[in-house]
Amino acid sequence: MALGSGTFTAQNKTLPGAYINFVSASRADASLSERGIAALPLELPGGPEGTIFAVTAEEFYQDALKIFGYSAYADELLPLREVFRNAREVLLYRVGLTGDPTDAEYEAFLQKLESHSFHTLGLPSDREPVKKMFADFTQRMRESAGLKIQCVLYRYTEADYEGVISLENEATGDNEAALVCWVTGAQAGAAPGRSLMNTIYQGELEVNCDHTAAQLEGLLKEGAFVFHRVGRTVRVLEDINTLITLSNDKSRDFQDNQTIRLIDQIATDIAALFNERYLGKTANDASGRVSLWSDIVAHHRQLELLGAIEGFSPEDVKVEQGQTKKAVTVRDCVTPTGAMAQLYMTVVVS
Repeated sequence: MALGSGTFTAQNKTLPGAYINFVSASRADASLSERGIAALPLELPGGPEGTIFAVTAEEFYQDALKIFGYSAYADELLPLREVFRNAREVLLYRVGLTGDPTDAEYEAFLQKLESHSFHTLGLPSDREPVKKMFADFTQRMRESAGLKIQCVLYRYTEADYEGVISLENEATGDNEAALVCWVTGAQAGAAPGRSLMNTIYQGELEVNCDHTAAQLEGLLKEGAFVFHRVGRTVRVLEDINTLITLSNDKSRDFQDNQTIRLIDQIATDIAALFNERYLGKTANDASGRVSLWSDIVAHHRQLELLGAIEGFSPEDVKVEQGQTKKAVTVRDCVTPTGAMAQLYMTVVVS
């Protein structure tokens, strides 16, 4: 008689023998997602019409002639060169096919964009109704759809919202639209825990930085993202968004894009982790909740190694049974690090 063999799901076999299961050791799969995807509606000389299409930096420089009908170094593609200085991929949409872009074309772009994942949205237009449209879209995506994005607009500090960045500076030759593209790419490509403060603008534009110290201070208080001149270089003054109305829920930390990128990274990564590893797959018992806790702790350890957070302790994460059998409640506490901004030094001369 043959001995029993094979795998088992319960210890209820009748025949003697060896029943062996091979399973993977439980391990955390809480890696940090990569940033660097921007989204832009542009007046392009070529490319697919009426649809969003993705182009990577490598594809742009290798295949621009095939995709757009122009060399990557042609004047017509200056906005793309600006965004690709920092972005690794751009979701593009051709607007203005029969003249100046219409509000309806911009609205169509936003509707199609809802099904895509990206980090920063840019609007290379100064039309007030469209700027409000993009600001409202950003707030709705962040707060209702769970898409943690930021939006770069030109001179729109009235947004008063952490998801909206308002570029202040002009660029010679009416090239503010291309400058918006650079900021959009830089924000998309910035790593969590890193600030763009004091970053050198390395693009092709001549940026107008004719502001006095008093004017710069005033612009910062208004929530403007400003370039200023330091010697022969043009640099980002402070990496801030348009939030100026503070509350118990939104402190001064929320004015800093470095903080927003961090909390957006946490929200995006933990949601993806839960959906991929736990949703409908893991029992909501003590063991399952410990596994989720372990993955969140592992994720935060990576943020700590990157210098994005400090003083983290596993005890800062609490994973508990929710109000129903299917619900899990997570209480989390992180302390973002900040970039050095002011030096107060006292020198005693004896």
